[in-house]
Amino acid sequence: MNSSLIFPRRVSYMWKTATYSSLPTDTLSKWVSSCKSLNEHQYDFHLYDDDYLKNFVAKHYQEYFPLFRYLSGVYMADMARVLIAYHYGGIYMDLDFYCYKKFICLEGYVEKKLQERYSVSYRPKDILVVSNEPSVHAWLFKNKSRVIIQDFFMATPKHPFFKYILDDRMQKFYNNGNTTVKGPFSYHIHKDIDAYRALHDHSNSNHNRSLQSMRRRRTKRQRKISTTSEDIHPILSSSSVETKKTVPPPVILELSEDILHPLIDSTNHKLYDRCPSPSIFSPNFYWNSVKAVFVSSDIGHATSKKISCEIVQRREFLRPSVDTVLVHMWTHVYLGWNFV
Repeated sequence: MNSSLIFPRRVSYMWKTATYSSLPTDTLSKWVSSCKSLNEHQYDFHLYDDDYLKNFVAKHYQEYFPLFRYLSGVYMADMARVLIAYHYGGIYMDLDFYCYKKFICLEGYVEKKLQERYSVSYRPKDILVVSNEPSVHAWLFKNKSRVIIQDFFMATPKHPFFKYILDDRMQKFYNNGNTTVKGPFSYHIHKDIDAYRALHDHSNSNHNRSLQSMRRRRTKRQRKISTTSEDIHPILSSSSVETKKTVPPPVILELSEDILHPLIDSTNHKLYDRCPSPSIFSPNFYWNSVKAVFVSSDIGHATSKKISCEIVQRREFLRPSVDTVLVHMWTHVYLGWNFV
């Protein structure tokens, strides 16, 4: 499957040291090796360690270095992945992904979704692809219908969303007197995406109104001149006046959970703590097992939670589809939770 998208064909990983042999488990090393083998000669793979990241940020992003050097461990990693994805583009992914299909299959899927949303000829300059966490996680862990996490990015270089989130965290860091109580880069980024979209919607709305006003004034001038002279000044000529086109906002495409996250994290105790006894459940709750998402977002929180708990009670933790490309295995390597 060929794609005409403009993502750099590179994959970025991060770990404490820059050798694959230093990964905490053999299984993790095998998953990384299988991804490399599956995408051989199509993608370049890079593993960045803590020392590289510190030098990288100091060299290329001095404006963000005061915050970066303040962080450590998983908090530093959360900021580093944003900077790496912003700078290089391509794919950033956590180490605990299992590659089920080639990355070009994901490119093809993304291209199809963009064509469905826009048009066949539309080629946005800035594209960011993110993924929804399993809906069972969203309902039982966060009491929300949608949660997006930053364990995977596919992006064009310098996507403006990354700069938005970096600038936002730096501003908060300075407002707090150059201190932060906890990691400023949350693992969940759906709120940031919503805020960024709202900001762009407002900016585009103002831009559209300005363009409409400019066109009305220009039309009035052209009509006035055409009634007083046979010759229209070339600057005001419709053929020579520069027409400004409304620039569509940078694209952020949210993948459904079955593409990258068809596996529920069965090691998380919250799955079981937040579900009551299975005896209260009806066996007739209808859910879409093919796409691994709930049938309707309008069925209500209580019903959605019951459906989530039924899935847990039935131990239906792996729910792939025909479009599944990657599987996040939830080993939480940076936190030391290794269950592989």
